[in-house]
Amino acid sequence: RPHGTAPSSARQSTRSLKANSHRLFLNRSVRPDQNILVMALLVDLKEDLKLKFKSSQEALDRLGVKVGSNIDIDKFTKFLTRLGYCNEKLNAQLFQYLDRDQDGYISKAEFISFCAGHDRDVLDFKARLRSEFKSVKGAFHKLDTSLDNFIDLNEFQAFCANALGYTDPNLVKRIFEAIDDDHNAVISK
Repeated sequence: RPHGTAPSSARQSTRSLKANSHRLFLNRSVRPDQNILVMALLVDLKEDLKLKFKSSQEALDRLGVKVGSNIDIDKFTKFLTRLGYCNEKLNAQLFQYLDRDQDGYISKAEFISFCAGHDRDVLDFKARLRSEFKSVKGAFHKLDTSLDNFIDLNEFQAFCANALGYTDPNLVKRIFEAIDDDHNAVISK
């Protein structure tokens, strides 16, 4: 036996232990947002979608999503496989991550938010806003305190702090920047 090598039975034992721990790790139930592989897949997929499609609507069309329909796991998995993402477990966890309301489907809004880079904080903000106001128009008028038909960062921060209880100015700024899709420092109608 060469110097520094373990006996054959010890090597087999170590291999067996590694294989068992690897199996346990892969089969362990981990929330998708806490799985580093899912988060890496999320970043890669977002980049691929930007490179392969001119818009999120084009990607939806390629997915075969028609007006009023949602994306089920089979349709999503086939789409990912065509893009070269073939790991079924990761694809299923990615689906679970993107299915924000956990209804078993990725809605067009959930998919578009993902493509636009809206993270969970932005989605949570939008959900809270919807629960506060009956319409987008009503929300806009409430936030536009200067009545200039624009919501600037100061108006947005004041509303978030006073009406919704957001206390982290960096979070509020990040949400504002995500909503300001043309990046002109105001949210317009």
